[in-house]
Amino acid sequence: MLTMKSIKPLQKYLMGAAALLGLVCPASAEPSATASGTEMVTPASYQALTRYRSYFTELPATDTAPMGFRVTSPERLDPIWRVGAFMSTTGDIAKGDLLVLSMQIRGAGSRPDSAKILFKLQDSSWVGVIREEVPAREAWQTVRYVGIADKDYASGALSLCVYPALDRQTLEVRALSLQNWGKTRKEDLPALAVPLPVQPGDAVLQPPEPPKPLVLEPLTPEQKATKRYVMLKLDDLVNRGEKQGPPWRWIELANYFKEKGLHASFGVIVKSIENDNPAYNEWIRKTAIENGGNIEFWHHGFTHAMNFDFNGKKCVAEFSGPDEAYMMDAFSRAMNAFREKTGLTFRTYGAPGNATDATGRKVLEAHPDIKVWLYGDARNPAGKLVLRRSLNLEHAVGKVDYQTFLRAYQNQRMRDYLVLQGHPMMWDAARLEAFKQIVEQLQEDGWIFVTPYEFSQLPRP
Repeated sequence: MLTMKSIKPLQKYLMGAAALLGLVCPASAEPSATASGTEMVTPASYQALTRYRSYFTELPATDTAPMGFRVTSPERLDPIWRVGAFMSTTGDIAKGDLLVLSMQIRGAGSRPDSAKILFKLQDSSWVGVIREEVPAREAWQTVRYVGIADKDYASGALSLCVYPALDRQTLEVRALSLQNWGKTRKEDLPALAVPLPVQPGDAVLQPPEPPKPLVLEPLTPEQKATKRYVMLKLDDLVNRGEKQGPPWRWIELANYFKEKGLHASFGVIVKSIENDNPAYNEWIRKTAIENGGNIEFWHHGFTHAMNFDFNGKKCVAEFSGPDEAYMMDAFSRAMNAFREKTGLTFRTYGAPGNATDATGRKVLEAHPDIKVWLYGDARNPAGKLVLRRSLNLEHAVGKVDYQTFLRAYQNQRMRDYLVLQGHPMMWDAARLEAFKQIVEQLQEDGWIFVTPYEFSQLPRP
């Protein structure tokens, strides 16, 4: 592991790596932007790799090779941001400085030429000065990437982020270096170093075996009898167009829940309900839990606008960014249209993109009919019951995999409640089947399926 005990070898490694690449002057020489770069990765930076000990292991230094690390990814993670080591950097950076990332790398993936690792030099706003998916092949190779600083950065403002889970793969990295070459031109950089020789005893890298299917141990009768509640938060219900009913996937899901005797909740994008669409409105009315159905329909925005410009301002979402008048009109219009077209009243709200700013909270607070706020701000609840994000149904938006869910769920089987978010119109047949497997696992474990508003009405301890 890369631990504090590694500091001295790392110091030796860093100087050896720089010398290997021919990018550093002798220690007695004064740093010069035109003669060499200034190293920005320090031994302390490597402590970030210890956060993911199941992925990163140390490659000790040898007489002929500097220290490095091996990274093993037993599966592709989606999104890859789930495993990311944020390596700190040092040294002030001026706008226009040439930043040089270099390393020697080899690897093996589960598919030919698939092995790679993402390096991203970024600040706290996730703006990347360098972003490179570095390929790795069986033989050692030396690679170098450059970026130009877009502005001034204080020492430590940038992190070199390492994201290894792009595939099922094994990679080795040595001579990792990030240097600031000041105003040097790219074409004036020295030639790359010769790749590392194969070391005695170096085995050909092999990708790791895929993880074995996980089978959960049955809960005990006492555990199953413990009351635990699960809410299915299924987003983005819209109709198919004027005078047409709901999309078939939503009908299929509503029928599935009815057959199973389960309750669920569908988030409505309300703008489409204003169309001349009696079949859609009637389906909502008869499927609603208020009328003997098994679905709670909840407020998911009027337009569900995301990443749009409003009065010259870039807005994150419908209720995060615009002014109060815009939000109040959108929120109230959705409430009124839903009531007018279906005879029902929204009791639950979940923001488009789960984004609600301080103005959005003020607007939400002005609507007392709303009792529940899905994935809201528990510190500023706007007078609502806030239901937290607890566990991901989808490992990435629209992507459902039963085994991936089980690996996250296995240690959360006895929580008091779960709110599981999904986007059914993005599911193909395989993802729908995976969703049904998840539902069946939850049933087997004794979870009680309720709607958000039903949950809000349960007695509190």
